[in-house]
Amino acid sequence: MAVTLDRAAPAQAAALRQALAARGLDAVVDDHSVWIKDIRRSAGVVRWTGSGLFLLIAVAAAAVVAFATRSGLVARRDVVEVLHLAGAEDGYIANLFELRFARIAAVAGAVGAAAAAVLAGGLRLAGGGQGLTPALPFAWTDLLAVLPCPLVAALVAALAARLTARNLIRGLE
Repeated sequence: MAVTLDRAAPAQAAALRQALAARGLDAVVDDHSVWIKDIRRSAGVVRWTGSGLFLLIAVAAAAVVAFATRSGLVARRDVVEVLHLAGAEDGYIANLFELRFARIAAVAGAVGAAAAAVLAGGLRLAGGGQGLTPALPFAWTDLLAVLPCPLVAALVAALAARLTARNLIRGLE
């Protein structure tokens, strides 16, 4: 027996179960609304966990850049003094470090984004048409998510280098 549901006003699970029982059919009606809330809640937890991990990685990267900037400035203290004597302002010297670390971070972000895209593409190909599983489909357009990685890495590094360099240069004077 075929059952056709009205898409505009779909039957509730209990009403469908009663209608089938009234016809003498022994059927099990699976009500997805019972567990869909759990799936949505789990997706929210995954989203927040991913955001937290992203922030943790960004803070760790900023700390590494700050340490490298500090080490670079201390190692080149004499060069900073000569630049000051030549008339260079603190902002100019800080910009030199900012640009250097931003370039390095942008290249590293591009390499990481390319590696992630290759891995994701491999998983897409390994899983056939939809990705690894039909439950977790992966489209080729999902690879666009890694495009901002080099820019974000460069911005985090530039900000960390700028703040560290400006604060340290003021202390060197």
